[in-house]
Amino acid sequence: MHENSPQYFYRKGHRNRFLTGRYSAIIAIIGLLCTGLVFTPTRLGLHSLVFSSVEASTSRDIDAIIVLGGGLTPDGSPPLWQQARCKLAAELYSKAVAAGQSPAPVVITLSGGTTWKAPPRDDRGFPITEAASSARYLATLGVPYEHLFEEGFSLDTIGNAYFLRAMHTDVAGWRRLEVC
Repeated sequence: MHENSPQYFYRKGHRNRFLTGRYSAIIAIIGLLCTGLVFTPTRLGLHSLVFSSVEASTSRDIDAIIVLGGGLTPDGSPPLWQQARCKLAAELYSKAVAAGQSPAPVVITLSGGTTWKAPPRDDRGFPITEAASSARYLATLGVPYEHLFEEGFSLDTIGNAYFLRAMHTDVAGWRRLEVC
């Protein structure tokens, strides 16, 4: 049976609405409205996205440095590309501290993992989140634990944005963010 045939969209006399695409688009729009991503970057408070240069932050103070998730190795450590994000965040943090920014920015690591793969476990059998792994790595790079925050509940990008706002930025009033 061809996917565009009437038998595909009409099964047992009922139209299969979710296969037409209309409802999936509506669900996506509702999800974006609920997380506030429709009006980014100003509504989310993002002023610049930093991917390869630390120079974007030198002219103004920042409230928080956001480190996106990037996966885990089988032993629970961040992979090389995630380590590069963490190194950039640590460099941004140390530049802000060296410039005398008061209060010092916080570093927020994101992501609990993925839905398609079970997370690695620590020695006691507990799951290791991407956020916890990145935070541990940032601590080895010199970011103090009191300035590290984790968001380890989300399992996708929309969840990252929602929980970042619901748990951290909206609660603390942080609006000047750098994303690594």
